[in-house]
Amino acid sequence: MKKTILHLFLFLITATVMGQNSLEVQYDAITNISQLYKTTGVLKISNNKSHYIVLKSKNGLKTKTEKWINGSLNITLPESDKRPQVFTDINKNLLLSGRNKMKMLKEQLPKINWKITDEFKDIGEYKCQKATGYFRGRTYNCWFTQQIPIPFGPWKLQGLPGLIIEVKDAKKEIYFRVTKVTFKDTITINNFPDEEKAIPLKKYIEVILPNRMKELTSKMNAQNSDRNTTVITSSTDRNSQKEIIYEWEEKQK
Repeated sequence: MKKTILHLFLFLITATVMGQNSLEVQYDAITNISQLYKTTGVLKISNNKSHYIVLKSKNGLKTKTEKWINGSLNITLPESDKRPQVFTDINKNLLLSGRNKMKMLKEQLPKINWKITDEFKDIGEYKCQKATGYFRGRTYNCWFTQQIPIPFGPWKLQGLPGLIIEVKDAKKEIYFRVTKVTFKDTITINNFPDEEKAIPLKKYIEVILPNRMKELTSKMNAQNSDRNTTVITSSTDRNSQKEIIYEWEEKQK
């Protein structure tokens, strides 16, 4: 009898969700790569579009700090008021990301090869199923729920037959967990960035970013010439990033 009531309850929830195309999801978002960073992520979903934004953290740095480590200048910048955002459009197979809506990066919606397991657990009010997937250098262990049968999740993680409730990478450096789900009749995703003005991700990684790093190195050497120290910066340390290696780079190996 209890199982019958539970199944009926889950069916009613799923039916309600299927009838609503709009919801807002809050996540606890934690990264612990080069330093511990805790914040809140908000995911808005309307039909086949989504908008994920990282809110300003309570423990964010407010001032610039500089440290010399083994002859190299390590600069930590204060947290920017421009928040990291990710926009997706399933109909266009499009993902846009960045901090400035006028200078977004564009790419095809990543196709993560999720392997869905037979492992289940309850997280809050949701019955969740485990899936594992590899995305840009990291393996993610994910819990999703088909009670909310939409293929979205935090950041760039998506493509499962249900909302991602909890996800952690194998290194335990990246973690997201749902704290609140709000169903709404309508949600408007305001100011969806102009795809035509966005910069292709591959072009940014291969051309624009290296040039910026060279300019930064040149400026840092000029500013610290009196210290008789040369700063050598060839590229961004990918191991300190969420995305360690890109698909086209793996194909070149």
